[in-house]
Amino acid sequence: MSPPFWTPAIVKNSRVRPSFVTGKTASQPDDNLNTLGLLSEIQIISDENASLQIENSNLKAKISDLQKHNKDLLRMINESSTKFDKEIVLLQHEVSINKQEIIENGKKYMQTQKKYMTQINELKAKCEKQKQLLKGNESEISKNIEKIDILENELKSLLETHKTLELQSQENAKKSSEYKIKLKNAISVIQELNKVLIECTKKPEVTNCSTQTDHFKSEHAMLQHKPVKSTVSMYPMEDRTLEKENILLADIFFRPKPFVESELFSMGDGFSQCLERLL
Repeated sequence: MSPPFWTPAIVKNSRVRPSFVTGKTASQPDDNLNTLGLLSEIQIISDENASLQIENSNLKAKISDLQKHNKDLLRMINESSTKFDKEIVLLQHEVSINKQEIIENGKKYMQTQKKYMTQINELKAKCEKQKQLLKGNESEISKNIEKIDILENELKSLLETHKTLELQSQENAKKSSEYKIKLKNAISVIQELNKVLIECTKKPEVTNCSTQTDHFKSEHAMLQHKPVKSTVSMYPMEDRTLEKENILLADIFFRPKPFVESELFSMGDGFSQCLERLL
């Protein structure tokens, strides 16, 4: 703000001045009030004038900046217009070149299209031939499928027979193992019988038939108890069958028949050897 235009001296001198409103000499308090109001208005006007001057200077600076910016824009427009004209010339040249290339490429495309059409026609003919061959092969394939089905059924039947044969082989293996056990027991019984027969042949002959039969009965009883104990401890499930077999073998070998010592040896050894071969 600018300094005030009035001072205390001016205020003192204003008491003598006339009033601006009435044109007459006013009293001292009214004159002071009027001068103060006028001075305040003058101060306000001066302040507004100062602010307007500041705004005017700012606007002048902005105008100068805008003028500079406008000059720069005009210069840039001129430069860009020259560049644009040059680019347009270059683009026109490139367009003319591209037109020639498009024409040449169109010719090449037509030639390649003709080639492709000929190749397509050839491929169509080949496809038709292949279709005819496939029709002939389909009948053969159907026949082969029928044969395959027959072979699959045969394979299934063979697998079933194989399974049955495996089961039978397992059963036969069990039976053969049981039979081997029985044969081993029979061999042990026959060996015991051979020992008893050898002992019987070494003893002196008795003329009385009753004593001979009693002797065979006692030997039969001894033989009946010995092998049964050894077999019962090893195979408890076959005690009854082994007892029957031992009794039958004892009856066969201890019947009252007149054998020669050489015949007894040959018969016992041959029978035991046959059983060992079977095992």
